[in-house]
Amino acid sequence: MAALMHINDDPTAAAEGVLQQDESLSELVEAALQESIARRCMRAQFSAQGRAARQQGRCSDDLFDANDVATDRARAHASERGSPG
Repeated sequence: MAALMHINDDPTAAAEGVLQQDESLSELVEAALQESIARRCMRAQFSAQGRAARQQGRCSDDLFDANDVATDRARAHASERGSPG
């Protein structure tokens, strides 16, 4: 197993140190790029859905206070475990 890369290390050398058998550096870079793009797209979609839900809640006046929700969930969890809420 390769050693952890330090910030000041050469990233190319570190990448070459973790290549799978028969994997090229360009394949590793391409896979990392695709994963990063997918992660950013999911993050953007998640944020957009959250903003849309917030706006919908504001328009319908169907909002809940976060502290009330957390308290209710804690009580429900406590009752599931049989302890007093």
